[in-house]
Amino acid sequence: MAILGIKKLSLKARFISSFIFVIIVTIAILSVAQHVRWYDNYMRQLRDEGLILTQTMVQGGLDPIIKHDFFTLREHVRTLMKNENIAYILITDRYRQILAQSADADRHIPEAVTGNKTPGPEPYIVQTYYNPHHKSRINDILVYAKVDDEIWGAVRIGFSLNHIRTEIKKNIMLSIFTGLVSICIGVLVAMLLSRFVTGPIEKFIRSTRIIAGGDLEQKIQISTMDEFGTLAASFNHMAYSLRRSKEELKQTYQNLIQKEKMAALGELAARIAHEIKNPLGIIKGSAQIVTDDSIDDRDRAETLGYIIEEVDRLDEKIHILLNRAKPDAVDIKAVNVNEVLEDSIRFWESQRMRDYKITISRQFDPGLPMIFIDKEHIRQIALNIIINACEAMPKGGSIKISTRLEPGQDAPASMPDGSPRDNGVMVIGFEDTGPGIAEDLHDKIFVPFFTTKEHGTGLGLSNVSRIINNYHGKISVSTAEEAGAVFTIYLPIS
Repeated sequence: MAILGIKKLSLKARFISSFIFVIIVTIAILSVAQHVRWYDNYMRQLRDEGLILTQTMVQGGLDPIIKHDFFTLREHVRTLMKNENIAYILITDRYRQILAQSADADRHIPEAVTGNKTPGPEPYIVQTYYNPHHKSRINDILVYAKVDDEIWGAVRIGFSLNHIRTEIKKNIMLSIFTGLVSICIGVLVAMLLSRFVTGPIEKFIRSTRIIAGGDLEQKIQISTMDEFGTLAASFNHMAYSLRRSKEELKQTYQNLIQKEKMAALGELAARIAHEIKNPLGIIKGSAQIVTDDSIDDRDRAETLGYIIEEVDRLDEKIHILLNRAKPDAVDIKAVNVNEVLEDSIRFWESQRMRDYKITISRQFDPGLPMIFIDKEHIRQIALNIIINACEAMPKGGSIKISTRLEPGQDAPASMPDGSPRDNGVMVIGFEDTGPGIAEDLHDKIFVPFFTTKEHGTGLGLSNVSRIINNYHGKISVSTAEEAGAVFTIYLPIS
């Protein structure tokens, strides 16, 4: 979770936080090292001072020790005990008999400290231990009183280390203060450096967003001779190349559209000719029969009925073509697609559901955003696909209508003129339990006048495809796992 939180921070925030983290870690390491070094030096200084004091007392008390001058030794002890950092003093002779001491010193020194110690090459022994009676760590220093390398006695002084706590606190407070000042300076330096580093990056971000919005005239104004300047020059060159490519792509697209229009017009003309040729052939044949004097009036009337019927069919075809060629009067508004689909389903159920044993289920995404579209177009799309599904299931079945929101990988990545679009895509699905559509017909069912029905016009699904294409969307057809046709419509949110 912490890693995810860091990834969500801006580059500037990460730079500053990383810089501060490095400063804090560095200061912490240096502070610990400095404190350890200070502590070692301070303890060494205390030991040396205590050793000098003890050796001085040995030199001044050597004669009283040898002569067992108790009075003089006690005066020395009384004088030194005025030092608040001295916990105890113990003076012994060569037989370790006590000559003088502070109050009951021998009773409060652990045996482990006063036990037999073999003198080393140095004429003193230094020990540090915790004394429960004095509730303090003690620096115990024992110095032997020697004459011609012969031990005549010893002086033991215990120095309390309680006062060192105050010094440690002072040292820690000083380290904390120094660290805080260093951190404040580091923050200021990090902010200045981040402006130097992230400033050009922010310019890049602003420019890329403008270019992503379609303005390929945008340039990054960075004149430095460093890596940012080189990157800016490369970026501006890339934008120029994109602008040229866009213009070339737009021209190529227009040429392609023109060719597709001509090809579609030729195919449409061929289909219209086919649709008109058959009725004209029937009309011509019927007219020849009518002109035959050998037929009776009943047959002539029946033949004239055929002629009128075919003329009506031609009139219907031409009427449909004229309506298809006429531009639609659109009323584009922000529309809740779920509500429009629900209204379409209710309309169908109230008008035609009694003719079919069909059940319609809904699986609508309640979080679907509004989309700018003519709601009548959504209504036409829904009713056309529902009618086709019902006609494919004369014995009954079910239809599932669903909506959801997806990233726009299934929709065109840009508008026909090459400008980018929001990749959010609304997906509308229609799935029935009918016999399905043969795979070789998937590309044909949206072609005008193509139909597999005996009395179909072949314009329903082609009209659906035309409406969706006008909104730069996409429609696809597939077969469900348990048979049945699946129509999937992709409409860009933007």
